[in-house]
Amino acid sequence: MSDEYNIGKQIDLTGTIYAQYVYFDYLVSSVIWHLLKVNKDLGMMVTGNLDIQPKIDMALDIAIYKKELREIQTKLTLFKHSTIDSEGIFSKRNQIVQGMPSFLALDLEEVSDNVPAKRTELSLEYYEKVHDEICEINHDIVMLMQDCNISVH
Repeated sequence: MSDEYNIGKQIDLTGTIYAQYVYFDYLVSSVIWHLLKVNKDLGMMVTGNLDIQPKIDMALDIAIYKKELREIQTKLTLFKHSTIDSEGIFSKRNQIVQGMPSFLALDLEEVSDNVPAKRTELSLEYYEKVHDEICEINHDIVMLMQDCNISVH
């Protein structure tokens, strides 16, 4: 495949990975709103400025306190560990979305006295793998939420 195809596909996958991550964030917020029994507008004021880690913590703490949503608790606990694990989906997502693909990076050695950390180009297969993983995570949580009549929209 041509480099242009790979670059275009990487850009498309980066956008989709980011959108799926934002959707996961929304799903966690929706769990919180459901547990607090507040509508979406009020709930957004409660959870809107939280990063994903404290948001997952809040959802877990409330669910445990209320002794509700056991299956969702289990799934969120797995995701929580994924947010701090360097090999977890969220680290992979950050590497793709917040990182700079090598085809866009400047050769920092030419413009700086600092030697940059080793830079590795991410393969198209890696992008596809991360995409599939985050889509699977969202699918799993959506299925559990729908079983509990929690809004996923």
